[in-house]
Amino acid sequence: MRYYFSLLLMLGLLSQPLQVLAIEDPSTIYQPSEPQDFWPPAQQLVQKQIYLIAEIERAIVSPDPNQVRSVRGQLFLYTSSVDRLLKDYYQFPNILCAPTATATFDDLPAVGSLSAEQVRVYCFLYNSTQKLDSLRPVLDHRLVMLDGVGEFVSSRRDPILGIPIVRGDISVPPTPRLSPLPDLPPAEPTLIGRTGKNAIADYVPPFPPAIVPPVQVNTTLLTAKTLLAQAQRNFPRGTEFIVPDEVSLSDPNNPYALYRAEVEPYNQFLTIPNTGITRILNAEFYRQNRDKLRNRLLPTTAERFSFPPLFKPFDGFTPRLEIQIADNNFQIVQPELNYGFLVDLGDIPLENIDYSLTDVSVFTQQFFLTYQPPNELEPLQADRRRFITGKQQNFGLSESILTEAPAVLNHTYLVRTIQFQLPEILLNGDRISRSQRRNLNALLQTPSIDLLIAFRPVYRRQDGSYTVLWRVIKQFPDPQIQGLEKYIDLE
Repeated sequence: MRYYFSLLLMLGLLSQPLQVLAIEDPSTIYQPSEPQDFWPPAQQLVQKQIYLIAEIERAIVSPDPNQVRSVRGQLFLYTSSVDRLLKDYYQFPNILCAPTATATFDDLPAVGSLSAEQVRVYCFLYNSTQKLDSLRPVLDHRLVMLDGVGEFVSSRRDPILGIPIVRGDISVPPTPRLSPLPDLPPAEPTLIGRTGKNAIADYVPPFPPAIVPPVQVNTTLLTAKTLLAQAQRNFPRGTEFIVPDEVSLSDPNNPYALYRAEVEPYNQFLTIPNTGITRILNAEFYRQNRDKLRNRLLPTTAERFSFPPLFKPFDGFTPRLEIQIADNNFQIVQPELNYGFLVDLGDIPLENIDYSLTDVSVFTQQFFLTYQPPNELEPLQADRRRFITGKQQNFGLSESILTEAPAVLNHTYLVRTIQFQLPEILLNGDRISRSQRRNLNALLQTPSIDLLIAFRPVYRRQDGSYTVLWRVIKQFPDPQIQGLEKYIDLE
C-alpha cells in the first residue's frame, strides 16, 4: 500500500506541468533567453541563400565533382544555421509554417517577440530552406554520376558514397582522367563548304560531356527563388540584397568594363558619331583549354564574351571589333568567314583621319579604299587565307598586307574588316528537305558588313590588355556571296 501511494504522488507531480502547458498560449511555448533584433540575422541568411542557389545552379551543370561536393557541404551548414535562428524565436517552425509553400502567410498574426512581417519572413525562409534541403539526395546522386567524367581521381574514396575523391591539393600530382592533347600545329583557316584534314592522322580529340541538370533541381530552385522574393518584400524598406544574376550584367564581371578615369578624358571625342572606347583583351582570354574537362552545353568564354560591338544588332547580326593581343601585337581575329587587314599609321590623331585617308601613304590609301572582296565563296576563302598566312599575296602590291602589328601606345591603326553571319544550315551541314526548298533564299540569307575603322590605344593595363578609342571611318557596300546553294545538302 505504501508503494501504491508513492506511485500516485509521483504521477501527480509529473502531470502538473503538462496541465499548465496545455492551457498556455502556443505562441509562448518558447522564447529566446536574450531577445535580439530579428532583421539583421534574417537578412544575412536570406542573402546567403541567394548566393547558395547561384552556387547550386553552377555546380549542377559542371563536370567538376569538387563543385558538387562543395555545394553539398555548404547546404548542410546553411540549413543548420537557419534551423538555429528559427528555433531561437519559435521552437516548432513546422507547425507555425504549416501552410503550403505557395501561401502568402498574410493571415499569420504576430507570435511572441516576432511581428506579423517577421513571422512571414520566418516562414518564407523556413519553407525555402526546406526546398533546398530536399536537394541533398540529388547532389549525392550527381556525385556518383560524375565519377565517370571527373577530371582527376585519386586512390581515396568518399566514406559515405564510396566514389573517388577528386584531389583539390595542387601539391599532390594528380593522375589525368583523360590523356592530354598532343602538341598540335597552328590551326588552319576555317574551310566553309568542304571538309579539311585533321592536324594529326586518325586523331580524334576528346569529346566533352553534356551535363544536363535534372528537371527536379530546376523546379526546386525556382520555387526557392519565389519564396525568397516574397521574403524580401516583407523586410523593412531600404533593405538591399545582392542578386548574382544581376551583378553578372554589371561592370565587375564585364571583361570590357572601363574605369571612370579611363573614359573621362575622352568624353569630348566620344560625342563624335560612330566612335567608342573599349578594351582589347589578350588572346588567352578567348582560348578554350581543351585539356580541361568542361560541359559542352555551356557556352565557352569566347561565346559568352564576344568582341566589343561597333553597331547595334541588325537582322540578328552584330558587327564587332574583332581584334586581340597576341605576343604584344594587335591581331585581327578571323572566325568563320570573317577576315581583314591592318596597318600602323603612327602617331596620327583619330580626328585627323577622314574617309579619303589624305594623311596616310599612297599605298595604304589605294589598297584600303579600293580592295573589293570576291562575291563567290571559293575566291573569298582564297583571299582570306592569303591575309591569314601571308602567302601568295598576288594583289600586285609592292608591300605586304598584314593581319597584325606591334602594339604601341598612342599610335593609330587602320583596319579594314569584312564580316559575315553565315547561315546555320551551311555551318552545320544540315540537309534541306523538299518542303524547305521554297524558303531556300531566306535560309541562305547572309548578313554582312565591310568597314574601315581606325583605333588608337591610350592605356595599357598590367595584364597586357589595352584601352582603345575607335572610330568608324567609312562603310563600304555590304559584301555579297553568290551561289551558296551549291554548298548545301538537298534531299
